[in-house]
Amino acid sequence: MLLSGSIITSEVSGPAGQVVFTDVPDGIYTARVFKRGLQCGHVGSIEVLEGRSVTVNVALAIDTGGLKVIGSVSVKSTASVSTTSIGQDSAQRKLPTTWPTP
Repeated sequence: MLLSGSIITSEVSGPAGQVVFTDVPDGIYTARVFKRGLQCGHVGSIEVLEGRSVTVNVALAIDTGGLKVIGSVSVKSTASVSTTSIGQDSAQRKLPTTWPTP
């Protein structure tokens, strides 16, 4: 997470995704949250006052590479063979008509 305002500082989150900044001077700050594979989160106008705690929650969305997902497509295919599609060199033509008896 990048915190910018009167000072600029950054911190890496713990396993729960939580970041704690201490000793931040009074001022108005902007927070930017980055995680690979997710879109960057941005929160502006965070007011920090001496002696007060500020909590900011940021939700990150999956990064689609700039594309908007509008739906999905499912495709089924079928194949059929007819006598008109079998030629002299077709694999079906070369199959034996009788099988040897063991």
